[in-house]
Amino acid sequence: MKKILIPIIIVLVCLAGGGYAVWHSLESNVFAADTFADHVTINGVDCSGLTKKQAEKKLVKEWNSKKFRFEAGEKEIGSIDDLNFTYDLRPELDKVTREHPFASALNHFFNADFDVSMEMPVKKVSKAFTKELKSADYLKEDKIRETKNAFVDISSGDFKIVPEVQGNNVDYNVLTNTITDLVAAGTFTMDYEASDFYEQPKITADSEEIKEQQALYKEYLSSKVTYVLGDEEVKIPAATLQKIYDFDSMADILKAEKKAKKEDSEKSQDKSDKDSEEKSDDKAEKSDSASQKSEEQDQDSDDNKDDDPQDVSKSIKTSAKDSESKDKGADLPINEEEVAEFVQEFARKYNTVGKTREFTSLSGKKIKVSGGDYGFAVSQDKETKQLVKDLKSGKEIKREPIWVMTGFVDYNPSDDVGNTYVDISLADQHLWYFKDGKKIVDCPVVTGNRYQHDTPTGTFGLSYKQRGATLRGDNGDGSRYESPVSYWMPFYGNYGMHDAPWRSSFGGKIYQGGGSHGCVNMPIPAAKKLFENLAEKNVPVIVHW
Repeated sequence: MKKILIPIIIVLVCLAGGGYAVWHSLESNVFAADTFADHVTINGVDCSGLTKKQAEKKLVKEWNSKKFRFEAGEKEIGSIDDLNFTYDLRPELDKVTREHPFASALNHFFNADFDVSMEMPVKKVSKAFTKELKSADYLKEDKIRETKNAFVDISSGDFKIVPEVQGNNVDYNVLTNTITDLVAAGTFTMDYEASDFYEQPKITADSEEIKEQQALYKEYLSSKVTYVLGDEEVKIPAATLQKIYDFDSMADILKAEKKAKKEDSEKSQDKSDKDSEEKSDDKAEKSDSASQKSEEQDQDSDDNKDDDPQDVSKSIKTSAKDSESKDKGADLPINEEEVAEFVQEFARKYNTVGKTREFTSLSGKKIKVSGGDYGFAVSQDKETKQLVKDLKSGKEIKREPIWVMTGFVDYNPSDDVGNTYVDISLADQHLWYFKDGKKIVDCPVVTGNRYQHDTPTGTFGLSYKQRGATLRGDNGDGSRYESPVSYWMPFYGNYGMHDAPWRSSFGGKIYQGGGSHGCVNMPIPAAKKLFENLAEKNVPVIVHW
């Protein structure tokens, strides 16, 4: 018996010792927190004894040292030598140690190689790679035709949908993703066919998106606000309205409404199905006899006639009505900054205050006069607020802009002076007054000169007129003056036309040595006649050399 037990004990001791040795090897080599065992190869790269961080660095270096080749058939057409990708390897390395701990340890214990393959996910491509990829002519067609999305042509009044164009330009995002997938799998060659990577239109002519956009454009880009400027009518351009209306937000609103309607419809259907099931159960419970069934069927028939068809019909009509009301009444968001910008441009184009005007003086000279405060000017703040209100109303509106200043006659962009005006020639030292095209006053005057007490030039509006006034101011030597006049007609601040009883002569060269303080001095009879024939205010006064 002892002879049998002794060998058994020896075998058990050996097995225990061997097991401990194996376990010790596992513990020291496999379960080291961040280190691979000996004889471990990953993707053909020796990672024996390396930490995960070291293995990652070595794998990245190996992968980025490879060229990526493009082939057509079996012929290489080009390559990119420097990948310089950034990889996300830590999850894959963790997976290797998690899935193969004992296999790698046993290989280590028996001094055998352990090979494992894993993905090399690309986290980021380098700018240099992208630049080289996009500049590679061998990846492009000879003649490039760009892919274009379908769009609504807002330049035409009918807002036609212009179909998409399938081009032959490369979609580099798709191509890059394909390359990174291949590299991640350890493949560095691509059988390249350009047509496989043509950029595809994102919006097609038959898409619901473009049809909804067309419907919105027809509704909102046909300008409902028309400005009346004399004989001219001005509509807001469709391109401007496209900026003013927030169509992206409107699309989101419509999508939300559709989703809500769909959910309501599904809830209504679920309720209808549930009611039908309950009615069916009630019928089954109550059907004790043929006569009872008949009565219940008759009753159910009456109930259906009284309730279901009308209720369903009413529900459908109400839903349709609510839907129509919602669609038509939906508030399209308005970008008020774009409205203000439009009004600013509108004012810049149609304001006439200070603009250069051309006319022929009675002396026969063709004259250009700029400056002054006469004319039409839009009140930009008030007009912006009113236009926002008009656009939100959705109504057809035809009106004048809100003016902060107006001329003496109706708006006319080519002539806002009309045929009633005062013409003062500083060069001729002469004044003419025309009323309804007829010359009323024609007289010599004395004005200021260019070197001292200059008379302002430009087109001005008569400020007011006053009988009997005392004019006060400074003389050139610093002394003060007071000059009573009978007819005072200012047109720009304290500059105006008036009688000058202290003068015995007018016109000629008097203004050069004995001119006025800037006002237009007139003979008493002419000043009286002008005063009596002028309107109270805003008559154009044109002063020029």
